[in-house]
Amino acid sequence: MAKTENGKDQPILGIDEKVLQNKLALCGYAAVVYKESPIQADKDGVVSEKNPILKDTEIAGMYHRLNCIEDCFRVMKSNLGLRPMYVFNSKHIIAHCLLVYLALISVRLIQNRAEKSSVHVTAEEISTCLREANVAPLLQSEERSVFATVEQCCNLRKGLERQSTSELVEMIKSGKLKTSKTPEILEVCGLKMPNRFCSLHELARSLKTKFPDFNCAVPTLKRMDLL
Repeated sequence: MAKTENGKDQPILGIDEKVLQNKLALCGYAAVVYKESPIQADKDGVVSEKNPILKDTEIAGMYHRLNCIEDCFRVMKSNLGLRPMYVFNSKHIIAHCLLVYLALISVRLIQNRAEKSSVHVTAEEISTCLREANVAPLLQSEERSVFATVEQCCNLRKGLERQSTSELVEMIKSGKLKTSKTPEILEVCGLKMPNRFCSLHELARSLKTKFPDFNCAVPTLKRMDLL
């Protein structure tokens, strides 16, 4: 809306009142802009029956699909590491984008399964919970290995800023407030949250995998980004 003397890259002289009035006239309206409009009219401006005017629900559906696409790009950039890329040649860049895309598919599948189980989780919650769910080896011996599950607690006051600490504690005890959604996410994936302290066998059973011994378990857990 800036008014210049000879177009772009010139000192601004003021506000272009004509452009401003056109924008004000359209304030509060939403429109779908087409390169080739699906609505065709004859010379008299009458819309033919072959190309009827789009319904409100169809236009809303278009914007919903557009919003879903934009949300996918936001998740890939913000939560799945689409950028910055620490790769430089074309093959590595394509591989990096492919891995991010596969991660997005996994997140959406988890969300879809969660919704069917009446569990609402966002893409950010899924990526955060799975990234921060770790185990730490406490004891190793020839007879027994003991692991402890380590997880960062989520922000319990989000949306409950007016609640006191005692009220939050009571909500946690009654089960109305979850300290973490990791157990629900793992259950949706067909896995089970390990106990606070567990043996190597119990850990393998929760993750539905096998660890022949402690020396084999540590490299595997590191590859799974759990250690």
